[in-house]
Amino acid sequence: MTFDDLLNKVKKELITITIKDKPRKIVFVASYYTEHYPDAEYLKIFFDDGTILEMDSVAERLYFCDDERRIIDRGSFSDYGDYLNIDGEEYLLNDSNDKQVLKKIYYGNIDDGEGGYIFSIFVSVNGIWTLTTLDDGSISGMHERVISLKDIKIN
Repeated sequence: MTFDDLLNKVKKELITITIKDKPRKIVFVASYYTEHYPDAEYLKIFFDDGTILEMDSVAERLYFCDDERRIIDRGSFSDYGDYLNIDGEEYLLNDSNDKQVLKKIYYGNIDDGEGGYIFSIFVSVNGIWTLTTLDDGSISGMHERVISLKDIKIN
């Protein structure tokens, strides 16, 4: 299976995908872009167990999130916010205060996915942290790890 095979399959039909040997039922699929990168479309696939698969069609990379969203301590940032130090790894600020824009819903209910929001991205070799500031001023973060097509099977 190629990246494009997977991309086309999830856009067309509601299926179950096995990721890291666990079957996951898709509940919502949508494409997005950001204000800073309007030509860099990406797809987010939301599963019924709360996990998310993000497909970056420009870089042909897969990011998988099976961690709970969590509050990030402000002490985790260094060098004027350019670095995030968390879970023993350092992440570099890659995109600050960008806005995710919902482009197209392929299927599902928006309540099972997400629309637009303001975020910043911190990157490392193994993954990314997407951070957003909540209404109360706290910082909420979601960690996505890079995975391979070999980690995915279409059922």
